[in-house]
Amino acid sequence: MDFAGIGCSGGQAAQKRRYRKKILLDTFINLTFQMPLYALILALNGATFLQILTAVSSILVIVSLCGRRYGIFLSGCRRLFRVPNTLQGNAES
Repeated sequence: MDFAGIGCSGGQAAQKRRYRKKILLDTFINLTFQMPLYALILALNGATFLQILTAVSSILVIVSLCGRRYGIFLSGCRRLFRVPNTLQGNAES
């Protein structure tokens, strides 16, 4: 049972679901791109496994908190450079 719509009109509930979906998607994309790249850069610069694990664990929290903000930033960059947003068909954030 979905309680997201309680106290909201149908349109508002759908809008909240879309916003939550964008947050999760932006965070997931940011994590799956940034974390392996970050770990690779650390490894190439001679970090030990424990150093990489520590750094990746701490940056995981930061990237998780910034996921949606980063997605909004990227949408702004897409609009600025007129690059189509392949996930939504437009550059709307």
